Amino acid sequence: MDNYEIMNTKTTKQWEQSINSCEFVVSIIYDDRFPIDEVKTRLIQALERNEEFCRSLKVDLRPFSIELIYSRLEFSQRLGRETEAWESGYCDNNKFIIFHPNFFEIETSHSREDFAKTLTHEINHLYINQINPKKLWWVSEGVAQHIARQCPKVEIKTENIEHFLANSLSQNKNYRDYIAHQGYAIPREIIKSASQIYGEEILIELIKVKADKNAAKKLAKILYTDSKRLNQRITGLITGNIIIKNYA
Repeated sequence: MDNYEIMNTKTTKQWEQSINSCEFVVSIIYDDRFPIDEVKTRLIQALERNEEFCRSLKVDLRPFSIELIYSRLEFSQRLGRETEAWESGYCDNNKFIIFHPNFFEIETSHSREDFAKTLTHEINHLYINQINPKKLWWVSEGVAQHIARQCPKVEIKTENIEHFLANSLSQNKNYRDYIAHQGYAIPREIIKSASQIYGEEILIELIKVKADKNAAKKLAKILYTDSKRLNQRITGLITGNIIIKNYA
């Protein structure tokens, strides 16, 4: 919305919420010209969804903050670079930014209904960051999409699969390069297939894998294969050409 005037000073409201005996402390940073009732409602739903997924880990989520954004210019300024229309949220440690629901359809390529999914996605990043600060990027993005039920079907290019296997499967190198090579679509398919074949509990094991020299070996073990056949197993999960469950 070109005529939105970026506020130099926003209101910060601390909000406490109890969900399933867990206490959450959230600081919401917003422009008080626009209501946040919908944000609170969707936030409760996002926390409930993530608590359900992480219940076996008993994560005591640290206090975090959400800053609501109202224009593409403001979003780009927060990230320090020009951003694209599909970018609607960004998480960094214990805080994240996201477009206000009133501006979601105006300032992004998503529908207003996608606000709730994006909020759930960013909340999941908070959980994963706390469980494993050294997680693999693809696992974090894949699981966040899975939990948020973000599942658009897109064609994945063979060259991007090859790039992923060579540069991102067991290491974190260049995040923007990773994203540019279908860094959302590829992990979405891996996580979807893995949860369908092996059960959703396997996702917790993937989250625990650190991006270090032992990552490939640990991934292979979790996916019932060995290091030599890991690329083949991952390719099968991406393309859907895998039917064997517990075979190494």
